[in-house]
Amino acid sequence: MLRTQALQGDADALNDLGWLWLNGTRLAANPQLAKRLFISAACLGSAHSLFNLAELAYFGKGLEVDVPLAVGYYQQAYEAGITCAAQALGSIYEDGEEGVASDHAKAVTWYKQAAAELDPMACFLLGKLLLEEQSAEYDVASGLHWLQVAAMQGQVSASERLADFYAWSSTRRRTLMV
Repeated sequence: MLRTQALQGDADALNDLGWLWLNGTRLAANPQLAKRLFISAACLGSAHSLFNLAELAYFGKGLEVDVPLAVGYYQQAYEAGITCAAQALGSIYEDGEEGVASDHAKAVTWYKQAAAELDPMACFLLGKLLLEEQSAEYDVASGLHWLQVAAMQGQVSASERLADFYAWSSTRRRTLMV
C-alpha cells in the first residue's frame, strides 16, 4: 500500500518507505535508497523527511557523516514546522561538531526556539548552558528560569541540576561568611 501511495506522489508514503529502508524494518536496509526517498519526499513538501535527512547526515547511518549538511537540513525542517530540529541545532552549536564551530550564542538562540514550544529537554539544555560560568551566555536568572520550566514538566535532570545549583550556592555563601 505504501508503495502504491509513493508511486502516486504521496510525500508521507515516500518518507515512511525511506524510514523502512533506512532501518531495515521489513526490508533489507538500504541507506542510499532511503536518502533518495527522503529527498523525493522533501521535494514534495514533507517536513518530516527534511528532519530525517538531517538525522541521516548527522548520524551517517550507512552513509558518511556530514554535520554542516545536517545543520542545513535541521534549519529547513525547523522552518517547515519540526520544532525538535531547533533542539538538535542547539546541541550542535553548544558543543561544536566536525565542520561546525562551537557557538553558545547560536546554541542559546536555537534552544530558545525549542523552549518556546515548551520542549522539556530544550528547556533543560538551555538552562544548563546559561548556568555555565565559562560561557559568554552566562545568565543565572534565565538559566534558573528555564531549569524550573523543565523541572515542572517532569524533566528529572533539570530538578537535579537545580538541586546541585542551590547546594553549591549555599555552600559558597557559607564559605564567604567565614
